[in-house]
Amino acid sequence: MRHAGVIVIVIVIVIAAVVSACGGDGSSSVDAPGSVDATPGADAPPAVTDPPDADDRSGTRLKRRLLVAGDGFRVQVGWFDSLLAVDCAFRRLADGSSRCVPGATQVTVRYRDQTCTDRVFWSSSTLPGGPAYYQTSEGCQVRYWRDPQAVAVPSPLYMVDFSGACVMTSPTGGTYYTATEVPSTDFVAETLTLEPAGSELMLRVRTTADGARELLHLFAPALDSGCRYDRMPDGSVRCAPRLFADPGEQSPPSFADAACTQSVRTYAPCEAVPEHKLFTTTPRACAPSHEYAPISPYSGPVYDLIGAQCTAATSTTGVHGLVGARLPSSAFVVETSRALGEGATRIRRGYSVYADGTIGPRELWDSRHGVECRARDGSGVERCEPTAYLDRSAAFADAACTQPLADSSGDPCPAELRPAWARGAAGAYHRVTGEHVGTTAYVMGTSGCTQVPVDIPLFTIDPTAVTDWEPFTPMTEP
Repeated sequence: MRHAGVIVIVIVIVIAAVVSACGGDGSSSVDAPGSVDATPGADAPPAVTDPPDADDRSGTRLKRRLLVAGDGFRVQVGWFDSLLAVDCAFRRLADGSSRCVPGATQVTVRYRDQTCTDRVFWSSSTLPGGPAYYQTSEGCQVRYWRDPQAVAVPSPLYMVDFSGACVMTSPTGGTYYTATEVPSTDFVAETLTLEPAGSELMLRVRTTADGARELLHLFAPALDSGCRYDRMPDGSVRCAPRLFADPGEQSPPSFADAACTQSVRTYAPCEAVPEHKLFTTTPRACAPSHEYAPISPYSGPVYDLIGAQCTAATSTTGVHGLVGARLPSSAFVVETSRALGEGATRIRRGYSVYADGTIGPRELWDSRHGVECRARDGSGVERCEPTAYLDRSAAFADAACTQPLADSSGDPCPAELRPAWARGAAGAYHRVTGEHVGTTAYVMGTSGCTQVPVDIPLFTIDPTAVTDWEPFTPMTEP
């Protein structure tokens, strides 16, 4: 059980490659492949004596999908519906409930009547029956279907257009079907709640109708947003809405004023307006830092900047958000230290400790190599490989082409932000040892090792490849 004020954490393997400079070089030596070295090096964070994820669990029907290391370390990566015998993920359905639904083939909805109520489904390929599920989206409503039955091409045929009107349309090649709707109650429902953590942050927790529990992420009430660790422009690490913010750009950019100075973002009609816009302020090849600006719902006039011309938008389909001024770093709760989960396993759970007393999830930690890691599929095997890395370059530092170099995609990468590893062939990593000095390097070509000019940052690496990254085996919790 968790103590009051301590977060219950389930580590979800993170796809985005983010690391701070502290997750880099470890002082532990590289052991022979297959040996176990679970003793953290001198640079490892301290251990958490009361693991904050102890309350996360499977339910009577939904079972946790896990990756399991050879020494027994386990990390959750999803859910399995043991009644339906399928993997599932949560999404909101037409009745407003959010449930763990299986993967499904998307099919197009058409109608046989002019009120658009008598559904038929169109597919360019034959739909198999049996246990397969099919998904439709009508406006913002998602439904699931089974047992498709082919029918004659309807005539007349109708569809709902972008304005919501039921209009006649022409049949296209492919096959039309009817199908049986799957009641939402066939799937396990979730409830999302906020639980106290520290004095400023809370926990967003999922519980399910069959008794499962999972911590999703931290939540900052002051931001009205989920948050996770992220680097700020001032170098501090804080709980910021990185995974919950709008990171993209739109073309042409839109604005709320005729001078095109007040930014507006446009989203699909069924898409929720995010609370924040994300701005990257340092090169992505290093440990990136970000700034954030609040976004508020907006329903006023929209202008597009096309070239140097600010003109009224000809189409305003979708929903809009008004981007405010960028927030200072102090708007986010700062990380004061880091910690590891208890245990004797090589791979450990990593945590951030925030100034308000909250403990939140970070990446996994490889105690042998002293580096944050995440599961990556290499040659069909998931292994815990470095979270952040440079790419091994085709260039070499020496005229014999024996001292390989790494690059940062042309971005400058100061030592304090530089990843400690460079990735070569699948599963092979090299320790980064420094910055390549000079304006030339060497490449191996048909005529041998040839000197070439370089105008991008390059980095020296240890030529010995490290390949003994901990493998995971997938399993489902009983």
